[in-house]
Amino acid sequence: MDTNQFSKLSRCQLVLMAAPTMRGGSVTATLMPQNARMGLMHELFNKHFITVENLIYTNMVRVCPHYQRGEWAFYLLSNGGFYMAPLAAPSWFVVYAAKEYQGSLLSNPTGMLVTSMALNQLTCWRDGEYITEMAFRLRDFIRLQPEADRLCDLLD
Repeated sequence: MDTNQFSKLSRCQLVLMAAPTMRGGSVTATLMPQNARMGLMHELFNKHFITVENLIYTNMVRVCPHYQRGEWAFYLLSNGGFYMAPLAAPSWFVVYAAKEYQGSLLSNPTGMLVTSMALNQLTCWRDGEYITEMAFRLRDFIRLQPEADRLCDLLD
């Protein structure tokens, strides 16, 4: 593909080409430094980054009755995905009525859950194909976690 053809590609197409899906392969997470978080969200979601971030926080409020705001960690996945995890407590009591679930999850799995929920809710957007791919990239990472069975049950 020559450089003139790149200018005709959408942001979604460029990101998907830059970080191809690694279904079934190893996926790692890198904690983003605080000064890079806003840039990461803008790069991944363009003008919708505030909506995406706020929906993640909204899902946290919805499923964790004891959550009262606080700092979050932002993780970039080696397959081009991402997730956010709350830092205010090492674990969270999760009440997910849609799946009749009540139980405790560590902070990172809780973050994976609420980020995945947000991405799933946003798949009907104009960039639905891109958001769907981001949701699958996070799911690929979730499947490698010790809590994978529980998280996948909650998300399916």
